[in-house]
Amino acid sequence: MSNTIETTKKWLVFVKQENTAKQIQELMKQNMLQADIHTGDLTNAIPFVQQNEISKLLLIEIIDTSNAVQQINELADHCDEETRLICIGHNNDVNLYRNLIKSGVDDYFTLPIDNIALIECINNITKNNVHTQEDIKSNSMIAVIGSRGGLGTSTISASMSWILSKHFMATTCLLDLDIYNGISSLIFNKDPNQGLTQVLTNADRLDAVFLKRLAININDQLSVLSSEQGLDRDYFITDEDLIKLTKLVQNNFDYTVVDINYNNLYSKIMLSASSDIIIVCEFSISSIRDTAKILKLCKIKAPFAKIKIISIRNSSAKSAELTQPQFEDGIQRTIDFIIPFDRKATLESLNLGIVFANKFPSHPINKKLRELLSLITKSSINESNSTWFDKLKNWKL
Repeated sequence: MSNTIETTKKWLVFVKQENTAKQIQELMKQNMLQADIHTGDLTNAIPFVQQNEISKLLLIEIIDTSNAVQQINELADHCDEETRLICIGHNNDVNLYRNLIKSGVDDYFTLPIDNIALIECINNITKNNVHTQEDIKSNSMIAVIGSRGGLGTSTISASMSWILSKHFMATTCLLDLDIYNGISSLIFNKDPNQGLTQVLTNADRLDAVFLKRLAININDQLSVLSSEQGLDRDYFITDEDLIKLTKLVQNNFDYTVVDINYNNLYSKIMLSASSDIIIVCEFSISSIRDTAKILKLCKIKAPFAKIKIISIRNSSAKSAELTQPQFEDGIQRTIDFIIPFDRKATLESLNLGIVFANKFPSHPINKKLRELLSLITKSSINESNSTWFDKLKNWKL
């Protein structure tokens, strides 16, 4: 083991039990955080800190609470003043908690660890889930996630990608994470390939040339990376490979639009990497529950992401829908955009293999999406590629 921990963003962890170490390792991995985990407790951490250049982020277990405060002070003598410390232990004692906080400990958690509470604490300390806040500002990854299937999330993702490439003149990659049932290539009337799985299962070969070869080119500005695999095949994709892919895509495109199924194993990592998150929902009781779950997940996984909520309004089921105030009260948040559901137009564009934004440029849905993307990109639409007739239709609308 190297005597130097190379990054100040890596957590130095000392815990006694193997199961606790595995839990923390998995938690850090899920949240795209680095950790250097050692077997031991506060007593073992002190000499390690004395002898090594360490991270400023510490997570340490306390076994002996009788002189814990004294040991914390001893540890502090060998740490930078900017070092942050979280402690865990078995003793659920309010006096111990107060004394540790007075000694400069950021927080104390009793075992077994509450994952949500711990990661919220980590986020509050570091203000860094995947990227620094400055990284997020320069990041251009837009995640689109539905509160359930069948709400048109893939149609919205594809239309947003098309609008970014044609109206905002931005190089764009549409990333469809549904390995088995992804339909992004079909929306653009392209034969599905195995691009996404090829990229993720050959991460050692992953570079800009490899990515370009496997992505499906829709136009000069837009590429799609997706797959359509048989259900009989299993894929084991590591978090590290997915992180490598997101960084490569972000480095080679102005914008990345990610079509996410929130039940997907990779959704947490992609939300963490996103600068903007679009939640697609409907005015129903079940959607209140699932939208609230996604909002809670975003708070933990993507604390810096800008979140917009789109609600799909189905006029044919209006009597069964909740009212907008009822829904907003249920999720404790306002709806940013309401989009009309148009089954006929959606099916027509799918059957023709023409993306909705291209087939019906003046449709109210696309008008709302252009408005949304103007907010995200903080730029106005480039109409130079629109025909005079398209402009006239939009003006009449």
